[in-house]
Amino acid sequence: MTITVLQWNTWYQENVHHIAGFLAEHPADIMTLQELTIGDPHQDVPNSPDFLAAALGYHAQYKDMPFEAPDGTTLTLASTILSKHPIGTTKTIWFSQPGASEAIADKYRAYVEATIELPDGTEITVGTAAASYTENFTNSVAKDVETERLLGLIGARQQRYIFGGDLGATPPSHTYEDFCQILEPRGPNPVEPTWTTKPFGQNQYDVHELAWRLDYLFSTPDLRQTAAEVLETPYSNHLPITATFEDYI
Repeated sequence: MTITVLQWNTWYQENVHHIAGFLAEHPADIMTLQELTIGDPHQDVPNSPDFLAAALGYHAQYKDMPFEAPDGTTLTLASTILSKHPIGTTKTIWFSQPGASEAIADKYRAYVEATIELPDGTEITVGTAAASYTENFTNSVAKDVETERLLGLIGARQQRYIFGGDLGATPPSHTYEDFCQILEPRGPNPVEPTWTTKPFGQNQYDVHELAWRLDYLFSTPDLRQTAAEVLETPYSNHLPITATFEDYI
C-alpha cells in the first residue's frame, strides 16, 4: 500500500491554526512534527498536539519537554507523531536532560516512537526527535555525543521503520553521516534547503536566507520511496518535507 509521510518543525512561535490549515491541505498518512506547544499563553489552544489530532481526525503520540527560548521565555514543547491509522505500542525516552547528560546545553530532548497499524494488516514503526542546535551548525564533541545517544535509542532496525526529525545538522556533518550508516536517507535531495524562511539570530550568529537543510526522513532499506519533495509555505521558519512509500521491497 502507499504510505505518505510528512516531516515538519512547526516552530513554537507559529500560530497553530496556520499549522492545522496547512496540514489539512497536505493530509499525509503519518506526520512527524516538532516544536508544537502545550500551555503556551500566545496560543489560544491549551495543547497543540491534541488540537491538531482532533482538528485533522488523527491519532497522536507526543512527549512534552520544558524549553527556554533564546529570549529567556520558558515554554513546553512537544515532539509529535500524528497518524491517520491507529497507533499501537509507543515509547518516549530522553536522549538529553539537565543534570543527567553531557549533551549540548543540557536540555530536555526526547525520542518519540509509535507503532502504527496499517489497513492492510501490517505495522510500521515511526520515530521522531528534535536534536540540538549548534551555532553555525558546526561539528562538536557534544553534538556527536547527542547523536550517538539518539541513534542508540533507535537501534539496529531491520524493517518497516521510518524516522522523521529536525537533526539540527546539515549534510555533510557527523550527525547526518552517522544516520546514513544505520538507515537509508529518504525524502528530497539533501542539497535542498528547509531552513530558514524567517530571520534567525542567536548570540553572534545571524541568518536571513533559506540556505540550510536541517529536516530529514530516513527509513530501513525494505521501504521503497517513490516520490519526495520540499513543500512551500509561509508558516514556520522550516519548510516541510514529504516522502511516499508505495510498498515493501
